[in-house]
Amino acid sequence: MTLLDILTGVRDALKSIGFVVASILFIAAGLVYAYGQMQPAESRGKYSSVAMGCLAGGFIIAALSASSEYLLSIGKTILPTA
Repeated sequence: MTLLDILTGVRDALKSIGFVVASILFIAAGLVYAYGQMQPAESRGKYSSVAMGCLAGGFIIAALSASSEYLLSIGKTILPTA
């Protein structure tokens, strides 16, 4: 198995489930943030930071999913063909 085969597999996985995972993370971020707003002030910050982590993860996965075809084409030009 070559590195190009691995990159193709990652691209296929991102294209098939990447946006679903990003959507789930966006929804989870909203739910965690809303739940955290109902908590006392001592624990509200913990929930907010978890929600921001979910939101950042959702954006990163969505960006990688959207650009997966472009990243594979870059990988094809950089990696040597054997």
